Amino acid sequence: MISTLYDPKLFITNREYKCKFPERSLIDLQAIIEKPYLYIFGQSKSTDVDQFSYTSSRIGDLMQLPEPMEINGVPFFDVIRALSGNCPARQFESGQQRGGNFSCLCGMPSNEHSNLEFAYSFDPPSLAESFQLYKGGCLWTRFSLDNPSPFHNLKKEEIIEELEARNIYMYECNKTELQKALQTELHGVQRPPALLCTQELYIDDLAEYEIPACEPLHDITNVVQNLITELPAHFPEKSVQKEFQHFSSTTIGDKNQIRGADSRLYAIKLAKFVSTLFQSGKVSEEVFDLCTALVEITHLCYMHCSHRTPKQILRLYNQTFKFSYLRKCVIGVPEKMSERKFYGSHFHSLTVHDPQTNRLFCLRSLIPEQEERTFGDLRIFR
Repeated sequence: MISTLYDPKLFITNREYKCKFPERSLIDLQAIIEKPYLYIFGQSKSTDVDQFSYTSSRIGDLMQLPEPMEINGVPFFDVIRALSGNCPARQFESGQQRGGNFSCLCGMPSNEHSNLEFAYSFDPPSLAESFQLYKGGCLWTRFSLDNPSPFHNLKKEEIIEELEARNIYMYECNKTELQKALQTELHGVQRPPALLCTQELYIDDLAEYEIPACEPLHDITNVVQNLITELPAHFPEKSVQKEFQHFSSTTIGDKNQIRGADSRLYAIKLAKFVSTLFQSGKVSEEVFDLCTALVEITHLCYMHCSHRTPKQILRLYNQTFKFSYLRKCVIGVPEKMSERKFYGSHFHSLTVHDPQTNRLFCLRSLIPEQEERTFGDLRIFR
């Protein structure tokens, strides 16, 4: 699907609309302008080979973007600006591996996602820098649409050859050590970005294209679900544990996945529930601040473009740092799930990349909630 990014410099604002049409009822202009439209409708497997079947059509349309569109005699030039999608879609678009120890687009090791000091000091590469990293060896020339992962299932001699081309010499190591060294060097990059796979476009054609390392809808949903599931196991009083277990069973229950709207509602309910316990002295101030920070983060991520100010951008930085710190103080080592799941890619994206991306875009514009609703309607065609 495709949509237009709302920009108050190009489009009328809600206040201007009210002044121009005082007799009409108020509407959300950002939501109307950013309404997604069906672009390509098809069905395929989730493998890279099958998803590449749509790439040629996308590239053909993108090559026509330099041609202006005239409205009332004024030329307008469209620009491909950002991708909005969940983690697998972003990984496919950028050429990043799916899962593994470098699942995030920033190239940071997955086992360091809970390390705030490391995360804040890590310098993520741009799309052009990742592309150059991919072409830094010799095996990238094997890439084709039928073989989209030239670094997959390599022999020991091939790994040594690739490392040599990158000025890394490890002749005495076994295959496992060599493979780990190559993965560390690539930081999860497996192939070129999807739009550069046919050599019809060049990296300079994507100079204004951003593939964000976050997507608030799924990030918030998973963080809320994991927190509600894990909290009951971290209170010494049995009575408090039972109250939290009851809250967890009445909200999350046995659901493997919850809707984005439900997760935001559960975050508010959790904050109100914890507030009551805090006032009665049953939980600490850290638990109360943890839950209220999550509600504040959710509010800032869904904030309207008209409310996005430097103050609110800084506030999201502060609240995500506060939430990260308190989460480690209150939970520490999780008991009901693995540490990698609890402090996984969704936690990392929400606390590190959401504030960074909020400096570039209004995060509300990148939330694919309307697209998700459309997918439900499209299932009737299967």
